[in-house]
Amino acid sequence: MDLHTSRPSVFLDRWVWIRLARAANGVPKDRSDSAVLELVREAADAGVAFPLTSVYYIESLTTHSARQRLDLARTIASITNCSTLRPRRDLVRHQMLNAMHVHFGRPGFRPAPPEPLGVGVFWAMLGRQVPVVVDGREGPVDPATLPGGVGLLRQMAQAAEVHFLAREGVHQPACV
Repeated sequence: MDLHTSRPSVFLDRWVWIRLARAANGVPKDRSDSAVLELVREAADAGVAFPLTSVYYIESLTTHSARQRLDLARTIASITNCSTLRPRRDLVRHQMLNAMHVHFGRPGFRPAPPEPLGVGVFWAMLGRQVPVVVDGREGPVDPATLPGGVGLLRQMAQAAEVHFLAREGVHQPACV
């Protein structure tokens, strides 16, 4: 069963991202953190994916400092380009269908493997891309008619992803 990503991928745990963000902001926890940051950036520039998962977005809720969340989000976005892994349920479903096909002949065809890599929070949570749409008074606006065109729409989508990562505008209840 082939559930490999379309390019080399490395999953970094949250504590690694925190150390990389500290290094990016000039306060590394260890002298080697700055060197590791540069190696990770070089690998990303060479095409290695460093995708996030839906769990990362949930774990980010534990960082209470808005400044730390934004520092972390900027570092992550600059390295990952907001690449994310498809939700676990989609990948497990494929594994189950494939196993049923191999062992029982049902379904009667070998299921095509889903693409594990995508972009953004919606891919991580829902397993589908959700484009940014600009609404005008009369409905969606054609990106080509925007002052910055498609480039502006791309910048808006990237900014939205950083805001998701940083949880900007999201407030936790005072008591749970």
